[in-house]
This record gives sequence, C-alpha cells and structure tokens, in this order.
Amino acid sequence: MSRAGRTIGAVVTTVTVIASGPALAESEPAAQDLRAAVGTGELRSTTLFAGFNANLDGPLTLTGTITVPTIECGARKTGITSKIALDRLTLARGARLDGGELPQAGAAVYSFCARGEIDYFAVIVGTGRFEELDQPVSAGDRIRVEAEDFTSHAEVVVTNLSGGWTETRTNLPDVDAHGARIGDRRVFVDGARIGVPEFGAHRFTDVEISGRPLGAVENKRYDLARQDGTVLITTEPRGGGGGRNFTLTRS
Repeated sequence: MSRAGRTIGAVVTTVTVIASGPALAESEPAAQDLRAAVGTGELRSTTLFAGFNANLDGPLTLTGTITVPTIECGARKTGITSKIALDRLTLARGARLDGGELPQAGAAVYSFCARGEIDYFAVIVGTGRFEELDQPVSAGDRIRVEAEDFTSHAEVVVTNLSGGWTETRTNLPDVDAHGARIGDRRVFVDGARIGVPEFGAHRFTDVEISGRPLGAVENKRYDLARQDGTVLITTEPRGGGGGRNFTLTRS
C-alpha cells in the first residue's frame, strides 16, 4: 500500500505521519472505561481493549514480544492495534494525565484493512508522540518491544525479530510510570470506531515488568466486547513462559 497522508493519533493527541488512507486514530481505553469494566475478580470486559493492565511502582522497565496477527480483509474497513507500553495508568485510580495527555512509552503494531487492502505498520509511542517506523512489518512477524522509564526521560527499542531491523529512541519524555498495558485496542477512523478484523488468534510472549513475569505483578485481565456484552476478543489466562505469555483470540 502506498504511503501518503494518513493521520494517526491518540484520544488527546494527533500527529501526521507518512502513510495512506483516511484519518486513523488509536483509541486509548479511558480511565472511566476501565473503572466501569464489567465483571468480577480477575477477568473484566471493556469496549476498547483486550489484554492485561499491570501495576508496579516505578521507575519501570517493560519487555515483551508481539506476534503480528494475520487479519482477514473484506469490503468493510477494520483494524486493531497491538501494543506494549508503560504508562501512568493505575488499576485503582485510573489514568493520571499530564496536561490532558496520558504519559506513556512503548510501541504498537497496527493491522488495518481498507478497500480490500491490508496494511501492517509499527509505531513508537511517547507522551504526545506517535511515530510511524519506516520499516517493513508482515503478518506473523515477532516484534520485540523494550521500554524503560528513567527519572529524566524514557527510552524505547523496537526490534523485528523476523525481519532483522531495530529502531531505538532515547529522548522520549519521562513517564513517571506506575503500570503497563499489553494487548489489543480498538481503532477509530475519522472519529468513528471501525470494526475488529477476523484474525484467529495471536500471542504476546516473554512479557516482563522490571524483570518480573507479568503473572508475578498486580494485574487485571480484560476481554474486548460490544456494548451489548458480546465478546469480540478473548484474553486467555497467562500460560507458558512462567506467566510471561498469553493469547488473544478473535471470538
């Protein structure tokens, strides 16, 4: 797919990058959405997010690997973003914003279908920053993310373990991180929520927060569902890798 003029942004930030298609935005699960999530115990559901939110006192490091989903593409516009990032979200208090923006540091992979064409691409995310990487990404690629929050700045390293490239950013704003979010999120285009593509299942592996497995820190597990409660993406319990791995399955 040619690249010219797509806009990518978070709920509170929009930046223009080199790409094609309509205005494309990542939907961050808002604090109120997470607090109002349906369910009891460990598993809950939201309309925006499937995966895990985890808490640990900072400064933090976060590592993990995304296996890029193999999406199906038809006439309908669909998309999902698979993300591993530190942020200032806490399970008890929700998002702690800075000037209206959610401080964060990490990376994401977009899997997007429009007009019968599939586009995969990776971005590095920082506070107020979504930078598309001019690097190839394909279905099934294993994208390794390493993020570290220092007292003065944050650093992110993204490596395509399947494609042989690495991108490093060492000058991102510090996050004052209190947690991490690992999973899939809904995508909005031109202000409207688009459909979730069919993709079978895909994995997040080797997830560690400050050297501890995801399963060893305080966390909550979320399914992504429609407003009527119909589950679209199921988050399987942490399995394998000593609590470091989990699977997201399209329902």
